[in-house]
Amino acid sequence: MNSVSKSPRRPVAPSRRSFVPLGAIGVLLSLVGCAPHKNTSDAGVQKLYARYGDAVRRMDYPTYSSFLTSDFSMRNPDGRVHDRTEMDKYQRVNAQTTKKVNAYTSTIEAITHPFDADFAVIVLQRYDREQAPVEEPNNPHRIQTSAVQREIWRGTPQGPRISRIEEIMIGPVFIDGKLQPDS
Repeated sequence: MNSVSKSPRRPVAPSRRSFVPLGAIGVLLSLVGCAPHKNTSDAGVQKLYARYGDAVRRMDYPTYSSFLTSDFSMRNPDGRVHDRTEMDKYQRVNAQTTKKVNAYTSTIEAITHPFDADFAVIVLQRYDREQAPVEEPNNPHRIQTSAVQREIWRGTPQGPRISRIEEIMIGPVFIDGKLQPDS
């Protein structure tokens, strides 16, 4: 019978312990996908969302669409990807058919600083509006929606812009107070 005996490890005296150099901490952080804090502070992120929310509430399409990069994309929970052209069309129709914004909020749940972006934000978005179908512009309905999204921001010459949205979960949809099937 082969047996291997292991001797217990002896504790190292405090004076003989080695300290991890700071550079090694940076390497460790890069391996787990965290980046050191970039240029945009958390307070700066909150200000960007306040400006964006204000533009949505004022129904200022040019301003809120300017928050997206030219190569913007959005991925739905089912995996479908939409590009900037599709988002521009959606936002234009939304701006034309929305008669009144009752409420719009973006609650920031988390801010991270991944290496492939300036920062990423997990946000709970709630949108309550009076909106008419394109084919019935004088017949608005109250529409209430919500979504949890991961929004990835990248630095541009014009400042931070959203380059990608990953919809994590789409909440229920209410039209005139009635829960819509399949929402």
